Amino acid sequence: MSRTALHSMNGFLVMVLLIGLPTITGLDMGPIRITAMNILQRLTLGGLALAILINLALVRFIARTKPLRCAGLRWAMIFSGLTLVELMVYTGKLDFEWLRTGLLWLQDQARSLGLVPIIHHT
Repeated sequence: MSRTALHSMNGFLVMVLLIGLPTITGLDMGPIRITAMNILQRLTLGGLALAILINLALVRFIARTKPLRCAGLRWAMIFSGLTLVELMVYTGKLDFEWLRTGLLWLQDQARSLGLVPIIHHT
């Protein structure tokens, strides 16, 4: 297996886990999106764990060269980090309220400078 194939496989896994799963587990009803977050998070955690195992198995059983083993271990660490973040969100230890607050503050600043038009919804 080449490093290009390894990176392509892992890139595909990232797209499936971070884009595909939210798409298939949600239902759009006009402007409202209904998502079973519990199911989405469990599928994402399972997929990330599977991606880690695939990369570690590749390093152990398939990779013959040192650069390929290093790339496989790097991907396993990337998926481990994503798993840690997902677990923290799932358990409520990490929330993004700070991001929401910051973006609302930035929007207010842009409006006060006249950079963003104020849109009134009717």
